[in-house]
Amino acid sequence: MTTQPYPWQLDPPQVGDLCWCIHHNPAAGQAPLEILTEPLENRVEYIRLSKPLDEIEIRLRAFRKARGPFTPEIDRVRIAWDQAAAACDQAAAAWDQAAAAWKQAYAAWEQADAARAQADAACEQAAAAWEQAVAACEQADAAWDQAAAARAQAHAECEQSHAAWEQALDEHAAELMRFFRAECADVAWDENGLVFP
Repeated sequence: MTTQPYPWQLDPPQVGDLCWCIHHNPAAGQAPLEILTEPLENRVEYIRLSKPLDEIEIRLRAFRKARGPFTPEIDRVRIAWDQAAAACDQAAAAWDQAAAAWKQAYAAWEQADAARAQADAACEQAAAAWEQAVAACEQADAAWDQAAAARAQAHAECEQSHAAWEQALDEHAAELMRFFRAECADVAWDENGLVFP
C-alpha cells in the first residue's frame, strides 16, 4: 500500500466538479470525464467497501478532479445541466412542501369529517369546519398539482441537459482523451476503461 496521498486528497473535488475516473467504464467511446454528483467521501467509501481488493488502489489513484480547460461546448452543456439540476431540486422542494400541506389539509378534513359524524348536536359547527377543510384541501390539491407539473418540467429539462452532456462527451471524446492523457499520465486506460492488473 502506497503512502503517497491520492490526487483527490491533494485537490479534493466538490459536488458539481468535473472529475476523471469516477467510474471505470464510461459509455463506449467516451472519455472518463464525469460530474461528481455526490460528496467525495461517499464515492471513496463505496470504492473501499464494494470493489475487489485488487482494484481499490488503482481506482483510488485514478480518481481525481479534472483541471481543464475544456471546450466551450463542454462548459456550456455542463452549465446548462447544472442549471437544470438546480431547477429540478427547487421543483422537488416545492413539491415536498405542497405534499406536506396536502397531508395537513387532508388530516384536517378527516378530523372535521369525524367530528361531523360524531356530533349531531354540533352539526353546523362541524359542517363549517368541514367546509373549511375541504377548501384547504382543494387549495393544497391545486398547489400539489402545480408543484408536480413544475417538478416534471424541471425533471424533463434535467434529462435533456443530461442527454446534451452525454452527446457533448461523445462528440468531444477524442479531445477529452487528450486532456485525460495529459492530466492522468499515470493512469492505465483502454477502450474498456481503467486497466486492472
